[in-house]
Amino acid sequence: MNQPCDSVDPKRCPLCGNENECGMLEGQGKCWCFTAIIAEAVIGQVPEEARDLACICEKCAKQPSPK
Repeated sequence: MNQPCDSVDPKRCPLCGNENECGMLEGQGKCWCFTAIIAEAVIGQVPEEARDLACICEKCAKQPSPK
């Protein structure tokens, strides 16, 4: 289980630093990412300390998998 990290901003993408527009944080009860298909290679780029604490933004989520 990941421990909370004070340096992780849950409103910012851990890959690019832009706002991630997380619906959960905005009080919507669900997020755009619930139905998104995000490549494992992209998810693997998220720093360990940010996993399960900050969502990837939609722009980063749509990046093609590196070959």
